[in-house]
Amino acid sequence: MSKNILSNQMSIINSNGQLYEIELHQQENVFSTLSREWSKLVGSMNVPHPFYEPEWQFSWWKKFGEGKLTIFTIRDNNKSLIGIFPLVLEKSGTLRFIGGKDLSDYLDVIIKNQFEEICLELFLNYLNNSDLPWKQIKLRGIPDESPTLSILKKIVGHKLECAKEEVCPIIKLPDTWDLFLENLDPRFKRNLLRKIRKVETEQNIDFYESKDNLKNDMNSFISLHSMSQPEKAEFWNDKRKEFFFEMARKMDEKKFFKLSFLRLDNFPIASTLSFVYNRKIYLYNSGYDTTTPEFSGGLVLLANNIRQAIEEKMTHFDMLRGNESYKYDFGSLETNISTAIIPKIN
Repeated sequence: MSKNILSNQMSIINSNGQLYEIELHQQENVFSTLSREWSKLVGSMNVPHPFYEPEWQFSWWKKFGEGKLTIFTIRDNNKSLIGIFPLVLEKSGTLRFIGGKDLSDYLDVIIKNQFEEICLELFLNYLNNSDLPWKQIKLRGIPDESPTLSILKKIVGHKLECAKEEVCPIIKLPDTWDLFLENLDPRFKRNLLRKIRKVETEQNIDFYESKDNLKNDMNSFISLHSMSQPEKAEFWNDKRKEFFFEMARKMDEKKFFKLSFLRLDNFPIASTLSFVYNRKIYLYNSGYDTTTPEFSGGLVLLANNIRQAIEEKMTHFDMLRGNESYKYDFGSLETNISTAIIPKIN
């Protein structure tokens, strides 16, 4: 593997007779200039997720980014984008994913399917020969199905540190609602159907999807989310609110965003915030009115979201991070996300 440095920001690397261009981007305009290519590349991944999209990552960076923006792109001999490494270099010398520790459920390097190994090799070779003041790479949020961990183990060997970080329960959706119900625990199914019937027989209750009033609906969601558990109210500081409003608007423009409500007399009593992506539903968060427990609004709305997903021929309903018991009541199977730490090899 040979390298021809064209500038401090760009190198041409020859690997087995193939030329690759690796470029370092440290200005915010990279999100806009690469937006279309970036999104297309996410779609070409082995397993894409909404948190890899430029709209999510730029919204996060604008509100929470600290350190030096350090995004690497890799292009093949035809100048086609085949890899993005969306990182931030902290003062400590640690390179981390853009996306943080608590808001982005999945994070990963963004590489075209079948190019994962060459891109990771090129990236690590470039870093180890660069003058960037880095000491380690710490990558969190890598999902089970990503090839990244297995390839890193092959390249880095015993120096790679891997640790299970969190669980993400996921429902593999059947073809029909009836088949879904058959797989539930009988007692839970009886209670769930009873609660659904109670809501369906009420004249003044309806389900509602946010469409043309996103800002007001987001405020309703935040109120319900804050009400449902006291610790959730502390979550909504000004910076997080700004992030969610901007992210919701941008993701909604791409038809990735779904905000659902159960309403009593046109007043929201339960809400779910989800993403619709690659024929999957990602349940990001939820909230409910604690003054109307007789309707079990959160549970009934979630069941309705799952039924909708089945009717719309979605393949999976991802409950995202956390091992809350209700996720398993609905038939979720556990998957993991992991953290990988790569030390600088001198």
